[in-house]
Amino acid sequence: MLDAIGRPALAKATIENRTIAIQLAAGQTPEEMSVSIYHEVLEAMTIGAPVPPPSVFNLTEVGFEQAAQDAHQRHGLATKVSVIRLLHEFGFGQ
Repeated sequence: MLDAIGRPALAKATIENRTIAIQLAAGQTPEEMSVSIYHEVLEAMTIGAPVPPPSVFNLTEVGFEQAAQDAHQRHGLATKVSVIRLLHEFGFGQ
């Protein structure tokens, strides 16, 4: 799987209207999939927000990855509830 600029990727998100679809590469452990989900949702929400919260203004690819790793450590495997919690921690929906 390749990302939007042709680099190898473990996951890829697309946004259509108010839906985020995440494609995960095969062969990942549940922990890797969880981190990928946290990462892709946070990045997609940042890109898709008309005015993203200040907490994400300066995040780079490395920053999104670190936030995803931290979220997985704090909240465990990604679920709807834990992803929403992460988004609230970054100021989305407030």
